[in-house]
Amino acid sequence: MPSAVYRVHKALLLPALGALLILLSTFSAELSEILGQRLLYCMEHLIPALFGGMLICNLAVCCGALQRSERFLCRRGLNGPLITSYIISQAAGYPAGVILLKDHVAEGILSRDQARRYACVCFGAGPSFIVGLAGAQLLGNAMAGWLLFLCCCGANLLVALMTLRGQWRCPARSAAVKADDGISALVKAAQLTMDGLWRIVGMVMLFGVVRFLAEKTGVVYLLTKTGEWLGHSAAGADACLGALLDVTALPEICGAGFPYQKMLPVMAAALSFGGLCVHCQNRAMGGGWFPVGRLLWMRGLTAALAAVLCALMLPLFPPREVADVFSAQPALSKSGSLLPSFLIFCTGFPLFLKKDWTK
Repeated sequence: MPSAVYRVHKALLLPALGALLILLSTFSAELSEILGQRLLYCMEHLIPALFGGMLICNLAVCCGALQRSERFLCRRGLNGPLITSYIISQAAGYPAGVILLKDHVAEGILSRDQARRYACVCFGAGPSFIVGLAGAQLLGNAMAGWLLFLCCCGANLLVALMTLRGQWRCPARSAAVKADDGISALVKAAQLTMDGLWRIVGMVMLFGVVRFLAEKTGVVYLLTKTGEWLGHSAAGADACLGALLDVTALPEICGAGFPYQKMLPVMAAALSFGGLCVHCQNRAMGGGWFPVGRLLWMRGLTAALAAVLCALMLPLFPPREVADVFSAQPALSKSGSLLPSFLIFCTGFPLFLKKDWTK
């Protein structure tokens, strides 16, 4: 029976792809406009917001600082690979934790079972994305970004402590220190950062197509109506659906008309969950051992905790800062510039030439 289902699946794959091609060709002008807007969003806001944090964390790996930290922790009876992977994942952004865990599995430092468990908590948006993009650019207020970052980190730490009891002091091997010299480390870190940014931009564009297809086939309409039936506005339900698919849809949450008591917790939940776009990217980077099912429900739990923490911390948020959040929302559309992304692409030029200049 499973083999028959598999044969039917293979037989239907080509007709399904042909139907998708016809659909995309029919609405090519509309799709082109949507993808153009997404590309401009990545160039103006996403890439400049992520580049600095990703570069610093890649530099820590290339110059050997991360491996030395692991050895230091392991000598004191701590699980160095877990602790460093967790810290980097919170500091560098979504793909960093999975990439480090994959390297540890390849080096024989961690087993696949350990990497599966650790991947569910070595996951975070990073301050560059939350504070730089969600706070400073989307909300026009860095304080709001730091509030969201603290809520996401606090929720993730609670889940990590609950699910990895006894693992933090578990003896583990440490990676051999492989450090490049200063100039080589800088160039290699820039190349790794550019490679990661291209992957992120590619997945953002891909999920733009997914969202477009969901709208044209009526899936978005049905889910939006379900959200309205549950008591949410059409704009709010559509914004939450967009963030569920792709966390870069945060601008839709800001423009959905939520009161700030609801908008900031919703943003905290979206950032903590990460979106299916990020999970697909991590699945591709992590390989066959990546735990999709377990990760989704654990990230859902973390998202709920982040929303609760944000709601509890809102009374501590100064009223003036709250007013600033709403008065400065249009800053996203007024502050964009292609120059930062152009300069960043220039740093990754060796990558475009398919040449490794670190050797």
